[in-house]
Amino acid sequence: MDKEFEDYWNLHQRHLILSAPEKLRSEYMEAGRLDSPADWVCFILPVGVGILLQPLLRFTSEILSWAIVLVVVVVLFVLMQMIKPYISKKKTEAEALEEIKNYYYERYKKTGKLDTLEPWND
Repeated sequence: MDKEFEDYWNLHQRHLILSAPEKLRSEYMEAGRLDSPADWVCFILPVGVGILLQPLLRFTSEILSWAIVLVVVVVLFVLMQMIKPYISKKKTEAEALEEIKNYYYERYKKTGKLDTLEPWND
């Protein structure tokens, strides 16, 4: 992508997302919501594993035990967030954001002007 567009995107990203077409904007907004059972499973499962794992760890150091549980919960949470799009059939925030960016980049390539991307100035 052009440096001029990238600079513009970085400066006005929030405004461009909010003024994107409804379909693209709703995909972006839906990506982070917990509105399906699969979303909730991906959120609650790591916490549940941590709660079940903590009493099973028999270390003399309570801090070490909690640190191990914390690492396990964080790693599981990250893994679940990575597989959540495949389970819930929703796009990730990064994918939705990339689609919005590509939409505006295509508009920029057609006109060659950045001011046509500013619906708040219409």
